[in-house]
Amino acid sequence: MRALHLKAWVIACVWLVFSAVAFRAYHRLGVLGSLWVHLAAVLGPGLHVLTVVLVVPFAWRIRAKGSGALAFAQKLGLALAGAEASSFLIVVLDLWLRSKAALPTPNASGVLMSYLLVVAPAMAAAGGLVAGRANALDEKEAMVAEANIARTRLLQSQLHPHVLFNALNGLAELIHRDPPTAEQSVKHLADLLRRILRASETPTFSLGEERALVEDYLYIEGLRLGVRLRLQWDWDSSLDAHQVPPLLIQPLVENAIKHGISPNRGGGDLVVRVGRDGRDLKLEVWNTGAPYQDKPGSGVGLRNLEARLALHFGGDTTFTIGPREGGTLATIRLSGVLLH
Repeated sequence: MRALHLKAWVIACVWLVFSAVAFRAYHRLGVLGSLWVHLAAVLGPGLHVLTVVLVVPFAWRIRAKGSGALAFAQKLGLALAGAEASSFLIVVLDLWLRSKAALPTPNASGVLMSYLLVVAPAMAAAGGLVAGRANALDEKEAMVAEANIARTRLLQSQLHPHVLFNALNGLAELIHRDPPTAEQSVKHLADLLRRILRASETPTFSLGEERALVEDYLYIEGLRLGVRLRLQWDWDSSLDAHQVPPLLIQPLVENAIKHGISPNRGGGDLVVRVGRDGRDLKLEVWNTGAPYQDKPGSGVGLRNLEARLALHFGGDTTFTIGPREGGTLATIRLSGVLLH
């Protein structure tokens, strides 16, 4: 269980300060030469800190039966029991170490009673505050995660009709020019729709499924463009099982056809590359034709792609698009996602 959302260095610093105070006290007594004294100065403060940041918060965060005052009473009882048991252990260990180090030993019953009546309740209260902070942060993280999932689904829902409308427009042209071919392409459109619907139900897609989706899309575009579309795959099939957010490559392919190949009377070349670069996954789409220009009101698929990448990977990804090798190159680099 994540204890307190506290950084390890914060806990270590508190422990060190507590131990430093103990070492200072023993230094005044002139007894620092004993190993048992050093153990007392380290283990005693450590048990105090761990009780407050681990033992008691764990008791506060246990799911209790019932709700309201009853649940609070159950958690309070567990926290007090944990604090009392830890206090007893702390006192026993401290007295034992003092005896081993030949240090002055205070009245055992008096120390134990002060711990059980004062220190343990204070630990229970402090642990409750820490557990409350952890619960609040958990709830905040859950809300952020749910919001990100909702936003991702919204972006994908905006993208899916966009893809289908473009495919239907291509079919509309074929119906008048080549009805048999248009009829054949309906099957690929059905496959494309089925894969897009599956992509909307899951946050990740295998690269193999992504390729199948792109192939269906390119088949439909190929029927419309014919020999004007010259396609080349440079795809590392060993990566097909790797999971990525769905519809990463398709928007790049669609953009390449729409802006680089379709406007040219002679068509153009389209290259789809997927491979590894060290531990990075690299996805590229290159096309001939006029360099891509990001104009206001255009590039819906690309803007959604950038937003989905940011939601899924944060800063561990880069997306670039621009002139390259006499055409336009779009590149997605997912940093550190592959294992050798």
